[in-house]
Amino acid sequence: MCAIVCALCIGFVLAGCSNDDAYEPAELSPVVDTPTILESGVLTVGLNADNAPFTGTSNGKLVGLYVDSAYALADQMGLTVKFVDVGADGGLDALNSGTVDIVFGMDASVVDETVWLSDSVAETGVTLFAAPDNATAPAADSAPMIAAQVSSKSAWAVENVFGSSSVVAASNLESAFSSLETGDAAYVAADGVIGSYAAKDFKVEVVPVAVLEQPTAQCIAVLASNQDLVDAVTAAVASVNDGGILDLVAKKWLGSPVDLASLPLIEGTAAPAETAEEGGEAAIDEEGAATEEGAGSEEGAAAEEGSVEADLSDSLDSDTSSAGANAVLPSGGTAADAGLA
Repeated sequence: MCAIVCALCIGFVLAGCSNDDAYEPAELSPVVDTPTILESGVLTVGLNADNAPFTGTSNGKLVGLYVDSAYALADQMGLTVKFVDVGADGGLDALNSGTVDIVFGMDASVVDETVWLSDSVAETGVTLFAAPDNATAPAADSAPMIAAQVSSKSAWAVENVFGSSSVVAASNLESAFSSLETGDAAYVAADGVIGSYAAKDFKVEVVPVAVLEQPTAQCIAVLASNQDLVDAVTAAVASVNDGGILDLVAKKWLGSPVDLASLPLIEGTAAPAETAEEGGEAAIDEEGAATEEGAGSEEGAAAEEGSVEADLSDSLDSDTSSAGANAVLPSGGTAADAGLA
């Protein structure tokens, strides 16, 4: 377990760790082998490679919340990692075709009898962020000023709950969070994970105070017929959760773990100028943002707007992968060989 923790220090100096520390690979025996997994000693992981901050590319290498989580999971199973980009909607096909062993980031709302879903490894949903000195959720019948990226799902959610007069339109998330500092807004609405990552990247201190929709769990998917792998993944997820490894990964990428399920849900009756049924989703589509359907895609982590993913992907370049020394890179070789561990 210490080996995993030290590996997570790559790119970020965490308490008690140093990039100068010698890495000692964990001596764990593989808990599964072929034919339970596709390749002996290797966990083949499907994910959406263009899904910042969950997964992105920096200097030709995959990085992100799911990447680090997958390394931790594989280490716990005594396996190395190989990633396969299944895109935003290809997770089920990749599993059923035998292209991957597991898929990271499958939306818990996906109903398919061929697939088993793990406990949550992340949660998504429209979240209200506030400055620490205003860490109180607004009442549903109040009229708070809430900054949100224009034409985004979050802006639509604010309008739906509080009315259009509460929306402070922002061109991007950086502008939205700046509204807190200028006093133009008391809250920022954004996806819980994306907003947390953006605030950390922009060095804005905020706390999540409420959600405007039921959070959606993002899970690891395994073929339900592969009971041995289901059992192995179940045990590994429990271990990295109980051992605090997933919290450490979240701290690296998001500043702190994001527990949306513990936040109050604000529901309102305000009628937006244009509901989703009357064209709201179409307007969002035209701006390249995630629609209500898009937010529930198989890999789950939809961007607030077309420009958001680009902005966050750019900022991933300042972060490096925390691959374990035994992790197989997409281009071949191990993280230790590449100097990542």
